[in-house]
Amino acid sequence: MHKAKERLARIERHHLIAACVIVIAVAAGIVATTIALVARTQSTPQTADNGSFSVSGEMVCLPHKNSGDVQTLECAYGLRTDDNRHYALQYEPFPNDIQIGQRVSVRGVLTAVNDSKYVIVGTIKVTEFTQP
Repeated sequence: MHKAKERLARIERHHLIAACVIVIAVAAGIVATTIALVARTQSTPQTADNGSFSVSGEMVCLPHKNSGDVQTLECAYGLRTDDNRHYALQYEPFPNDIQIGQRVSVRGVLTAVNDSKYVIVGTIKVTEFTQP
């Protein structure tokens, strides 16, 4: 009878340890998710007091809103930030040394756009391109 009690106590300890491991794993997941969300929020582009807006990212062809519709093969140059936001770029003449896939930083004036055929946050009238 005594051995049965010891065995039961050992099993209960193993269950308690397993429960603690699960609680710690869930807590670590919550902490990791919170850190990722905070980092994403902090990567938000900045607008200066004078209306100048700056953001960094990768040059891309902007994605169409209606991906199921017939689309032409044109590439509307844009910028995709690390948090997957897309911006149309307005700059004349467009620099020849800027290529799709290249990382750039841009500075300019941001205008919100609601009626674009592309999935974008807005259009940046670029005043400065830099290559990090």
